[in-house]
Amino acid sequence: MRQRLRYVVISIALLALILGIGVGCAKEDKTEAVQIGKYVMAGTEPEDSSWVLIKEGEEFEFVRHIATSYLPRGNYSIEGTTLTLYVDENELFTFTIDGDTLIFEDGPIPRSMITKGAVFKLSI
Repeated sequence: MRQRLRYVVISIALLALILGIGVGCAKEDKTEAVQIGKYVMAGTEPEDSSWVLIKEGEEFEFVRHIATSYLPRGNYSIEGTTLTLYVDENELFTFTIDGDTLIFEDGPIPRSMITKGAVFKLSI
């Protein structure tokens, strides 16, 4: 009886270990990747007047409108599906990554330039 109980306990422990390893290996990294290139805002006049340039080395340039002289640039990070562009500790922009598009979420931009939900599509 004792021998059988020990066999059952060991079997259950091994099964739990195998299932735990299987579940751990099956978990996917939910972090999206952003492709290097130029993401142009859809529906702008003139066309190609606002864009985000994602560069190698986790660097970016953000042309909010071709009529502005200020060009935010800096580094970016990705957490989950959120792309954050860091200009400095007081200025950052957030986007949601959706395949080959970036959807603007928040940042210090006048509404006349870019509104929440604006879609930037990879062009290059």
